Amino acid sequence: MLKRLLNGGEETNSIVFCPQSGTSEIQLLNLFLKNYQDAKVLSTDPIHGLKHTDVINVFDILEFNDKRSLADLLKSWNVSSCTRTSSIVVVKSLTGLLFQYTPTQVARFIKFLEGSFKKVFCVLHEDCVESNTFESLTKLCSTVINIKAPQNSTHKGKKICSIFHRKGSGKIVQSKELFSISGDDKLEVEAYVHKDTFAQVEDDTEDIAANLTTFKIGTKDSEAEAKSNLVLPFYTDQQKSNFQGEVKLQNESNKIYYEPDSGDDWDDEDPDDDLDL
Repeated sequence: MLKRLLNGGEETNSIVFCPQSGTSEIQLLNLFLKNYQDAKVLSTDPIHGLKHTDVINVFDILEFNDKRSLADLLKSWNVSSCTRTSSIVVVKSLTGLLFQYTPTQVARFIKFLEGSFKKVFCVLHEDCVESNTFESLTKLCSTVINIKAPQNSTHKGKKICSIFHRKGSGKIVQSKELFSISGDDKLEVEAYVHKDTFAQVEDDTEDIAANLTTFKIGTKDSEAEAKSNLVLPFYTDQQKSNFQGEVKLQNESNKIYYEPDSGDDWDDEDPDDDLDL
């Protein structure tokens, strides 16, 4: 999914990058911006490593007692003068804007950008905003890319990319992949399978079951083999001679074998004879 988004195989007009604490979205953002030379960057955070020079530092221009809306401020900065078909805007980050504006104002600002630019890329830090605000703002974008570091040491140097993508038809597509970006901006992606967790869960389940009982639940291999080879005493001679693990006569339909014992009553007395019917 990540490569399809980069190559244009999946159409999207707005992406929000959500890096977990300790991770950075800069390398991945640079790959998305590689094909766009006219991108505008609205910065509220340090942008070290971002390969773009057309940067507007919002807080260098913005007065904290400014009562104008974000859309009016954008117009005053001459950012929206670009044509929608050829320009892209990056907001790094929405987290910084939320320190100055309400979530409602920031949400309206995102929709304004979507109507003014071809593509909108945003950055939002989940651990810096309230959970309901985070969920509401991410739902405004057609694609959400969560970035976090893997806990497994075997994935050293890689990051986990969880993508939530809403297509134009309304269909929701999700994926979880491992990715790494080399020094020459080469992207490597592979499917993420957390095998160690599944194995650990199975082991923990067996340990818990063993600790909860005073007797052994399972069987050894030797016990299972003895059980499968056991010939029960009510088998017929033919069944015993042809025994292959199941009770079945060759070339015959199923039958019921019954041997009467001393308790069987074979008289012809009417069991209801004592009743006045």
